[in-house]
Amino acid sequence: MQKIIQLNSPVLGAVTSFADNMCMCYIPARKKIEELAQEYYLRVADLPMTIHAINNNCEIREALRRKWLDTITGEYHGLRDGDRSYEIWHSVGSLSTLNGLEQAFSIAEGYGFMKIGNNEWDAIGKGTFNRRVVPRVHLEDVKKGNVPNIGTPYTVFVRLDKDSPIIYDTSPDHDYDQIGYTRFMRDDRILMLAGSPDNREALAKLLFGARKDGGDGWDSVYSYHRINEVDFHSIARGRLVGLYRFFDCGIGGNTLDDSGCFFAVNRVMYEKTITQRIFMPTASEQALAIKNDPNLSRQDKLRKLSKLY
Repeated sequence: MQKIIQLNSPVLGAVTSFADNMCMCYIPARKKIEELAQEYYLRVADLPMTIHAINNNCEIREALRRKWLDTITGEYHGLRDGDRSYEIWHSVGSLSTLNGLEQAFSIAEGYGFMKIGNNEWDAIGKGTFNRRVVPRVHLEDVKKGNVPNIGTPYTVFVRLDKDSPIIYDTSPDHDYDQIGYTRFMRDDRILMLAGSPDNREALAKLLFGARKDGGDGWDSVYSYHRINEVDFHSIARGRLVGLYRFFDCGIGGNTLDDSGCFFAVNRVMYEKTITQRIFMPTASEQALAIKNDPNLSRQDKLRKLSKLY
């Protein structure tokens, strides 16, 4: 029912699909990959980890060819200080956990979006989750490559009205049914989902590259989202995102059609193949931390903020 990807030792990864054109139901697939991850000392993969593993290992690439893969990367929308905020959470938030996803799944709304508690939404906005610091990176910093290493939980955010990101809409009755390579490489949502410019380039190589070079050979792909159709309520919503490479190809949120296929990867697949460096908080992260520091007076906050810019 599942496929174990292994050369000799250690196990490189596991995927829950049991046939090239079939998947388990969504929650059972999430449960199964959790069991496999514990058994083989793997980590359930978010989208950056999935892209990196496929791009850097031919055995994994072949095992996952022509499959749709759900991940624990999620896309979220809500209000922050009255502004419409679109966010990508990599390996962060209650939906990235089995228990949290299972509880929210039963009361999912249109397009598969699930409610996110105000406490969780507020904590993530302040750069924490379950009392742990979670790097929070603005889209402009992602464009510069100022992001944590692959495998590090972090969030990416953009203010839709203030920042005016480039996001192509491939929903029905909109401008683009699919997007080609050029628009793919300009699309800010795809950049946020991939996690970094390097990872977006790797994903483009995977999707648009020639088959003789290990790519899928697509001329254009879908970008499944509903940013221009959803309502921004006082309660935020989110859904997990997957990479689809079977009958058609695209990247988008799970609409909860009750099918699922999750992937888990060995840490060696990303920890030994990335350039090790110390992640320094971006200016926007530091500014947010200063703003939310209860131990600083207003004057001290202004003084510290002035030194950032």
